Amino acid sequence: MSVIIHPIAIFPEGTRKRMLWPLFVLIVAMLLCAFLVQFMMHVGVMDIPGHRSSHDRPIPKGGGVGIVTAFALGLPILRAAVGLPPLTSETLCLLCGTVFLAVVSWLDDMYSFPARHKLLAQAVASCLILGAAGWIGSSMWHLAIPGLIWLLYITNATNFIDGINGLASGSLMIASAVLGLVFLAHHDTASALPAVMLAACLLAFLPFNFPRASIFMGDVGSQSAGLVMGWMGLVALDPLSEPLLVPMLMSGILYDVAFTLVRRAIAGARLSQAHRSHLYQLAVRSGSSPILVTTLYWCFVVWGGIVAWSGSTTSVAIVAIMVPQIIWTVVTIHRARQLISQPW
Repeated sequence: MSVIIHPIAIFPEGTRKRMLWPLFVLIVAMLLCAFLVQFMMHVGVMDIPGHRSSHDRPIPKGGGVGIVTAFALGLPILRAAVGLPPLTSETLCLLCGTVFLAVVSWLDDMYSFPARHKLLAQAVASCLILGAAGWIGSSMWHLAIPGLIWLLYITNATNFIDGINGLASGSLMIASAVLGLVFLAHHDTASALPAVMLAACLLAFLPFNFPRASIFMGDVGSQSAGLVMGWMGLVALDPLSEPLLVPMLMSGILYDVAFTLVRRAIAGARLSQAHRSHLYQLAVRSGSSPILVTTLYWCFVVWGGIVAWSGSTTSVAIVAIMVPQIIWTVVTIHRARQLISQPW
């Protein structure tokens, strides 16, 4: 396994003046995202604190509307700015899947659908994403079921982890930025642009969400961004031949969710029941600063990128990724047993 990042430019071949256009598009997309996020702060759809909440006052949700809108409108323009067709069938499938899930998730943020309805929407969006990655109707059709499971898992994982300020949005932003650099280093501009655009939109949102949140992404942001991240994981399998690249970058989030699901299943808990027993939640409930926990998960993303960049063998890379996760688990569980009196 090796990912080598060279000095790159967004434009594959062009003059210095022509290279300014993609940057201009990204800046406009960020401004649009920030404007829409501010608009959503006044829409009045509030996240009311409950027994599972980490906040103690009503906070607007739906900041993801700005992220998804800027992403969906900006990506075709960014493609045109670098000399690519604005819309191909793959790009259209990606955008349709992302926007469809965003619409359903926004309605869920307002009306709270049953879990099975949300899962069905995720499955429909995932099938569109699999079409975008060329996994449906091609020689890779036999991978469609594993691909569907992967997309459902990472979509829900990013949603589950979006429980304290900046954790999901910041982690996804860093991972998207790294993926964009990796794709560009491999001269795969078409795959890099969604990653770069997503990173830009998340960066524009982050100041509204961290360190003190004036708005949350909501399901509309966490699920849609997670779906795009899952698509990038599928794309990385083919041109980069790096099957662990996205799992390594997202290791902190994916591990936290997997560990929590397994632990709750062993304990006989109903997996669909809402809870506050993710590792990051246990850490905060044990007295750790939410800012510190969020920063730690960002470091997990950075560490995943460093391990991938190092060119380590797959086995060494897995060990390097897992050791910090195991240490984090041991410390968190130990503190939770000492400091949390309620069942978890």
